[in-house]
Amino acid sequence: TLQYLIDADVVNLLARLRSVLSPRSYSHGSACGQPGIIILKENRPHMAPGLGGDQTRFQMDTPKVGGRFDITRSDAHFAALIELACLVIEHFE
Repeated sequence: TLQYLIDADVVNLLARLRSVLSPRSYSHGSACGQPGIIILKENRPHMAPGLGGDQTRFQMDTPKVGGRFDITRSDAHFAALIELACLVIEHFE
């Protein structure tokens, strides 16, 4: 999962994954060219805006004793990281 990586490591990982994909038979006209497909399933900020959360910003949960740090990035944040890795979003839910 990408939620344990800093942004630079997310971009590096996605770019490395992109480099080993087989090319597709068509391109979207991007200067990066388009290899195959990577499917990402990541958590998104879960707090509703009316409850003190903001779904447009990343959210960081700090651990209790023996816990872990979790970072959830906004859709726009993920889109920027994906673009920096020369990937194109085909579909988003």
